[in-house]
Amino acid sequence: MLLSYLRLSVIAFLSFSPSLSHAELPASRILDAYGLQSVSHQAIPHGVPNTYAWQTHAEVVMGTNPTASAVPDWYEGPHYSEWRGIDGWFTVYEATNNHAQNISVEIADMELWYLAKNNVWHNIVTLPVADWAGYYPEHAIGNPSSVIPDDSGRLLVQAGNNLMAHGGTSHYATPWGADGADIQALFFSLKHRLVADANVDVSQASYIVNAGIDFVPFVGAELNPDSGKANYWPGAGLGQFIKSTTDWQYASILITDPALTKVQLTNTLNISPVPEPSFYSLLLVGICLIILAARSQRRGTI
Repeated sequence: MLLSYLRLSVIAFLSFSPSLSHAELPASRILDAYGLQSVSHQAIPHGVPNTYAWQTHAEVVMGTNPTASAVPDWYEGPHYSEWRGIDGWFTVYEATNNHAQNISVEIADMELWYLAKNNVWHNIVTLPVADWAGYYPEHAIGNPSSVIPDDSGRLLVQAGNNLMAHGGTSHYATPWGADGADIQALFFSLKHRLVADANVDVSQASYIVNAGIDFVPFVGAELNPDSGKANYWPGAGLGQFIKSTTDWQYASILITDPALTKVQLTNTLNISPVPEPSFYSLLLVGICLIILAARSQRRGTI
């Protein structure tokens, strides 16, 4: 009898054990980002021409297809049959309704993930701070006016005066298989918050942050600023601008294959709520086993 109770207890314990298959995957944030590929920004970035579609909302460009067929007709930069490099990036803008100065935005904790065609998520890179960052013209065309130093281990940027901050990860190999790009979905996110002196009224501040993903022709590829063509990559897509506050928030982008439904995405995330056993529940199981053992010994059934 005791052995039967022990078997049942073990089964009950295992049923409460959390799944570790996606222990580091930000599953809930990925699911929350589904369907936001064209959502309006929380505020309008200052200095961006209204002829740019991304001035007002998130945008998918090449999507999950890193080949020539996905490069838009309007792109004047170099064209390649395959785009074998990938990176994640951010921009920080002063919003058009900003009424505060001398406020920084801190950027931290970048994560770049992809969903392979076998429905398994993989982490390309996780970084505490960006690999690179600089100040660029607000219209997003041109070389950086200066590189942002990172002497303290933190990345603090200030947008304004017709400049925005732009940075991100290094290049990594685009996931590729025997049949081409092995991508069903891409996800990139980072944390951001306002940092200001105590005498600064942050309630009047409006600074916004967004995340994006680029395909590049190969790892280490560089644009030619003297080519007379577009000095930027067409990109996989760019996410919604999120208004920064003094609390940490996420700026994220999820890009999915058009054929991937929300139900299918959810199934890949393995996010069914499974409670971890608490100390008290384990203690209760132990007490029950002791009582059962004592009763069984008295009855002589062990």
